[in-house]
Amino acid sequence: EGEANEQLAKIFDLIASNPNNNRCADCDAPNPEWTSQGYGTFICLKCAGYHRSMGAHITTVRSLTLDEWSPEQFVVLERGGNDRFWEYLKSSAKSVKSNPVAWMNDSAVKACSICNVAFTLINRKHHCRRCGKVVCNDCAPANNTRPIMEWGMKEPVRHCKQCYRSPSVQW
Repeated sequence: EGEANEQLAKIFDLIASNPNNNRCADCDAPNPEWTSQGYGTFICLKCAGYHRSMGAHITTVRSLTLDEWSPEQFVVLERGGNDRFWEYLKSSAKSVKSNPVAWMNDSAVKACSICNVAFTLINRKHHCRRCGKVVCNDCAPANNTRPIMEWGMKEPVRHCKQCYRSPSVQW
């Protein structure tokens, strides 16, 4: 039990040493209690659930308080962190695409680009901020949002379900 307490103290010292680790790397929620082991990022419970739903072959998560930690897992956290992860995304995004995509001209689009349901007064058009497609509310719910840090969009913006699936949306 003493070793477990030492491990917890080391994790919390790591979080406290970098204020950006006190926010979820995925959705910016405060006080994350989980980590994504691939890049050593700190994430909230909802995002941890989303990561888990993708499968361990895609991403692995660990609780800061419920799981035991090996020395190798601590190394991932020490080398990672939310700042380093976002810097990596920004640097790799510049080599691929540094500006947001152009939006589709919505005046010519009569149906959702994803589900092909016709737009009406009730079934309204929305633009996915990541891919620019014109989509319906079912394919881009109002709460399916997240920042696009690599494009400098720090406030959450609407995404279609092909670009992002928020853990807070019932899909």
